[in-house]
Amino acid sequence: MLPGVIELLKEIKNQNPDTKFVLPMLEKWDKGEQAREQRIFLMALGLPKIRFHDLRATWTAIMIKKGIPVSKIMSMGVCEDLKTMQIYFSKAGANIKGIT
Repeated sequence: MLPGVIELLKEIKNQNPDTKFVLPMLEKWDKGEQAREQRIFLMALGLPKIRFHDLRATWTAIMIKKGIPVSKIMSMGVCEDLKTMQIYFSKAGANIKGIT
């Protein structure tokens, strides 16, 4: 994580010392409403709109670039088949790493 993000998360946690989590755990996240809740959250903070899928794709690309085995990434629920995983693998640039 970028140092600025780490500091921001620490600041948020310090504002709510009695909670277990840094960010709120919303009940709606367990009911498949993540994208809607994320959109509302970002708008409230004045942050740009991003799709929930973008977060998953970014996380997957980071894990691939770190050399985490594809089987482990897939076990985290990113995707169920290798064809879909190949899309993430390509976006991470891992398929061309070391060619040039």
